[in-house]
Amino acid sequence: MSSEAFLLGLPNYHPLLVHFPIGLLVYATVMDVIRVVLRQPTKLQNTSPLCFIGTLLLALAYFSGRDAVGSVQTSGMAHVTINNHWNLATACLIYFTSTTLARTLLWSSWYEKQPSAMYVFAVTSLIGLVLLVTTADLGGRLVYRYGVGVTAVSASP
Repeated sequence: MSSEAFLLGLPNYHPLLVHFPIGLLVYATVMDVIRVVLRQPTKLQNTSPLCFIGTLLLALAYFSGRDAVGSVQTSGMAHVTINNHWNLATACLIYFTSTTLARTLLWSSWYEKQPSAMYVFAVTSLIGLVLLVTTADLGGRLVYRYGVGVTAVSASP
């Protein structure tokens, strides 16, 4: 039994880590869209710190998922979905890392001078959200359709 399984009774940490970045990045996207709808860029808080933290947690989830591949049993039918999930997760990490760095750099210099920046941030957030939701959906399919990472419960008393 690995130290990870010993500590929490789980084969890996990936299921624990994936939900935090999803929640933070979805919240940041919603706030970006609300900012555009209200047309008040200064009234709502800057979501760049949320994106930064969400992206860091996304990196942890990504690398824990890569590590998890060796600790779970997979059926032959799940391999295509695993590859698609892996490829989209890589694209998601690259996308959010790039856009978060750009947001962070642009925030101090460009954003306050250009109110149109809120539109750019909202559009990039929505594109990232589509990528994130698609990746998460494939992860959910792995668990709920193919039973990847799920241990059968014994029926004995």
